[in-house]
Amino acid sequence: MKCLFSTVFIILVLQPVSALAHAFPTQQSPGAGAELPKPPDKVSILFDGELEASFFSLRVVDESNHTVSKGTAHLAPKNNRMLETGLKALGPGKYHVFWSVVSRDGHRTKGDYSFRVTK
Repeated sequence: MKCLFSTVFIILVLQPVSALAHAFPTQQSPGAGAELPKPPDKVSILFDGELEASFFSLRVVDESNHTVSKGTAHLAPKNNRMLETGLKALGPGKYHVFWSVVSRDGHRTKGDYSFRVTK
């Protein structure tokens, strides 16, 4: 029994890390906590792994929780690691970005962050 436990433990420890991978953001535009003098026309998030083309969402809301993203979120052309959405004309204020993705290995991750338009 002790040998079986040791064997199972070694197999689990030596599994490739990629088998446990999730997709996490590596770059955001605008960035988390950004203070922008000029409103952006889109939000884009680059992830560290490939995303499933049918299982993602990206939504931007204003301080009153009204959606200000326009159209539907999509993967960038020729880059299935970049999620983006257009934005309506933004005025000064705080905006909140909510995202959810499924990586190619089937793991779901989600998160959120905010940015501010100052003028």
